[in-house]
This record gives sequence, structure tokens and C-alpha cells, in this order.
Amino acid sequence: MVRKVAWYVIFAVVALFLVLVALGFDTAHDITIPPGVAGQHVDVGGLTLRVADSGSSPKSVILLHGVIGSLEDWETVIPLLETKYRVIAIDRPGHGYSAEPRETNTVALNARIVSALMTTLDLEDVVVVGHSYGGTVALQLALENPSALRGAVLVAPGGYPEFPAGVLEKLIAAPLVGRGITRALIPLIGESRIREGLTTALAPNANSVPKNFFESRVLLWKKPVPLRARAEHKLAYNNDLARLVPDYPKIAKPVVILQGDADSLVALREGSVRLAGAIPGATLKTFAETGHYLQYRQAQAVVEAVDQLYGAVPKGRPRR
Repeated sequence: MVRKVAWYVIFAVVALFLVLVALGFDTAHDITIPPGVAGQHVDVGGLTLRVADSGSSPKSVILLHGVIGSLEDWETVIPLLETKYRVIAIDRPGHGYSAEPRETNTVALNARIVSALMTTLDLEDVVVVGHSYGGTVALQLALENPSALRGAVLVAPGGYPEFPAGVLEKLIAAPLVGRGITRALIPLIGESRIREGLTTALAPNANSVPKNFFESRVLLWKKPVPLRARAEHKLAYNNDLARLVPDYPKIAKPVVILQGDADSLVALREGSVRLAGAIPGATLKTFAETGHYLQYRQAQAVVEAVDQLYGAVPKGRPRR
């Protein structure tokens, strides 16, 4: 009995410690954009987003990064696109220098924010380009079919519910205590897990990224809020995808899918083929010896996919 009571006391002390640690969670998420770093803050649907807006064309391209990520993930693509399009790259909610949403960070939430961004910036005839999780957000937008959306480019997208979450994600996403757990774990495993995950995702194209790639990502990602966003994404992802799958045949917007044949995630390689078959008129382009961060090794291919969509005539809209 005494031993049992002792364990209860230990548990209570640990829980209290984690709660106290969690109290500093929100104040620790500084979204101030450092001097010299691209972008500015824009209020979108009540949420503060970091937005990098370049180019002056009436044709607009919105770039959505994956999990975990930031608008820097498009650093090879933006200079190519902005010569002929208006390019809007964002830090999705809870990532980079964007604020954390008050509700669970799901695909539907991200799609709603992107739709609100189109309205806020008064955009028309928009191509949305999404990498990985961002590709799933672009899928959601294609299904919702907002009038401003011209089409979607999906770069190594998640399309089917084959991505189970682990124990760590469940701990990090736990109400209140999870925030304390996140802060406590960052010094122990934060940087090592980020570097390990990036190394796997980049293979076999590690030489295609800038020299400061790893250091810049560790700086942006080794924070409680982005790690919590990643955990919430992973926990909700299979349900989010299962909800979308039955409606893929209803997508009326033109879609181009770009997939590397050396992507470390087999589910993405196989899923892109299934997705191309499920979406009417979708185009699938695969690339040899290309991993998950396709936009680094195949930056020009991303631009060509956008060009393809702007060369297409959307259904119900005559060519001028």
C-alpha cells in the first residue's frame, strides 16, 4: 500500500512539473520575423501568418510546405516562378514564424486558411502548389473548388490513409501536459530527430540542398509549437485522408502530380499512382533518382507543372 501511494505521489509530482513547464509554452513561441528574413505578417481569418509575396503578375501561385516545414522549403523554386507569376509562399499555421491556431491543426483547417488568404489578398486564377502534407491541403482545396482556384500541383503528396502516428506524437499532442513534455524533450531529442528525419527524406539527393539547409531547419523546427503542429498533423492525418478519398473522382480542377521514384516513403510513391487514377484527367510525372524533397532536385519541373496548368483551359472557362 505504501509503495502504491509512493507511485501516486511520484506521478503527481511529475504531472505538476510538466504542467508548470507547459505554462511557458505559448510565450516561448516567438513569431517575430528576424531582420533579413523573407516575408511579413498578414492577418488571415484571425490567424497571423508569415507570407512572402513576390512577383507582379496577375497569375498567382501559392506554395504550401509539408510537415514539418516553412516557406524556405521553396527556396529553389521561388526565383524561377517569380519571373512570370506572383508567388505567395507561407508558413502554414503553427510553423516557422506563423502563429499557432486555437483549434486542432488539421488538413481542413489549413485549407480554410489558404482559402481565406486568397480572399485577403484578393487573388484570382490561382494555382496552389503543395509539397507532401501541403499537397494534401491542395487536394482538399481542389475538392472544395473555390472560385479563385485554377488548379493544383501536388509534389510527393499524401493521398491515402497509410501514415500511423506513434506514441511520441500522442504524448506531445496531449492536452496541457503534452506541452510540458514537448518542452522537456526538445533539449534531449529535438535536433537529433530533425536531422535524422531530414537525412532520410532527402535521400538520395542530399547534395541538391544548400549548405545551411540542416542548420536553418533545426533553428526553425526545434521549437514547441512546430513540433506540436507536426504531432497534431500526424494524429489526424489518416482520418483527414479517409474523409477525402471517396470524393477524389469529383475533383473538377486540373491536377498535376509530381513524384520521385526514390522517395523514402513507399506509401507516397504508390499513393501518387493511385491518386492519378482516381482524379479525372490528372497528370502524373515521375522522376528517376529523386527523393521526397523533389523541389530541390527537380525545381524546373515544378515550374513546368504550373505552366501546364496556366496553359490549360479550366472547365467552364473559355480560352481568351
